[in-house]
Amino acid sequence: MKNLSPKLKKTILTGVLLLSQINYAATFIKAEETAFKYIKATEIVNDRYIFEECHGNREELKCRNLFSDYRTFARSDIKKMADMNGRHALYAAGADVAILAVSAYLGLIIGAKATAAYYIGTGVSLDGGVAAAGGFFFGAPTGTAAGSAMAAGLDELDPFVHRDMSIALEQVIGVADEDDLDDVEAQRRKEGMIVEIEDINFDQLKNKIKGQLEDLD
Repeated sequence: MKNLSPKLKKTILTGVLLLSQINYAATFIKAEETAFKYIKATEIVNDRYIFEECHGNREELKCRNLFSDYRTFARSDIKKMADMNGRHALYAAGADVAILAVSAYLGLIIGAKATAAYYIGTGVSLDGGVAAAGGFFFGAPTGTAAGSAMAAGLDELDPFVHRDMSIALEQVIGVADEDDLDDVEAQRRKEGMIVEIEDINFDQLKNKIKGQLEDLD
C-alpha cells in the first residue's frame, strides 16, 4: 500500500472502513478539558487500525485521518504504546514526589535538573517544556512566551494522564480490564466506547497520540 497515491489510499481505506464498521466498534478518546472533540480509533481489517481526529456530536461526527498518508497501525504497535504509557505513569508518580522533595530542600536549580532528569528518563523532548514546567513547579517566573510550552509539558508530569492513556489504548485493541475502565468512567455507547483522559485539553491529547504513533516508525 506504500506505493499507492494518497488519494487512492484514502479511497481504499474509506471503503474498507465503511464495510468493517458493521463488525468493529470504535474507541473514542476525549480530553477532559475539551468538549465535542475526539480521537477515534477503529480496527479496519486484519488487526490494522486507523486514528482519526473528529469533532461534533457523536451521531454526526466529522472526521479526518490524523495522517495525510492515511497510515494504519498494527495491534502490536498499539499494545506497545499502551505498555509505554503504563511505564510512564510509574515514572511520573515517582518523579512527582522526588522532584518536589528535592526542590523544597535544594532550590530551583536542583529542582529544574530533577525535572530534566525525569524527561530524559521517559524519552520526552527537552525542547522548551522542561524549563517552563520547572519554572512552574519551582517558583521561577515563566513569562508569556513560555506559557504554551509549560502547558504542553505539564501532562508529562501527571501520572494519571499516562495511566488513562494506557487504558484507552488497551481498549482500542480490546484488552482493557473492566475495573480499569470503571476507574476512568468509560462509557459504552452504540457508536463505541468513550474513554476520557483527565487533566488535559484536546490539543495536548492529539499531540500526545500522534507523536507516539509517529515514534513507532
